[in-house]
Amino acid sequence: MKRSQTPHEQATDEVLMTRIAKRDKQAFDVLYNRYHKRLYGYLYRMCWQNQVIAEDLLQETFIRVFKAAKDFDPSRKFVTWLFSIGSNLVKNEYRRQSVLGEALTLDENQAWEDPNPTRAHDQGQWQVALQKALALLPESHTGVFWLRHEQQMDIKAIADILQIPEGTVKSRLFHTHRHLGKHLVSYKHILHAS
Repeated sequence: MKRSQTPHEQATDEVLMTRIAKRDKQAFDVLYNRYHKRLYGYLYRMCWQNQVIAEDLLQETFIRVFKAAKDFDPSRKFVTWLFSIGSNLVKNEYRRQSVLGEALTLDENQAWEDPNPTRAHDQGQWQVALQKALALLPESHTGVFWLRHEQQMDIKAIADILQIPEGTVKSRLFHTHRHLGKHLVSYKHILHAS
């Protein structure tokens, strides 16, 4: 038997934010449960697939959501605002890493999930190749790529999150796709099987 939803679970994100502004912890828990996995996936990909950094940024993002709830504009989509906060924290982490001179590398055993799991061996190679190809691009391009293809966000939402014009988003996607097409040409059979 399916459990019925609570009034908090039925509420829109914007209504929950209004309740969070009044320090309603249950509303915060519902919003966290709706988005923490999705945001973590984005942060993880953007932070060199480093679980510790991604978890820290996830926690910091939701702390900021709670603290700034009273400043949230309900005419704006919550998910866009949430990912904007996370994206800004990623940028801060990039700056911090470059100041510290720390070089983080991708772990080739941790991979982006391809939608076609039927060819495990090819898929493992595909994931490693995708990571390597994306690592050659600037963060500004990989961020757009992950928001579009992993988070399924539209151009306008990505532009809002990254605070850039829609044309810039389209341009970055075009250049990223062209770059990936050149670097992943030998994996065409996997792309067409998906």
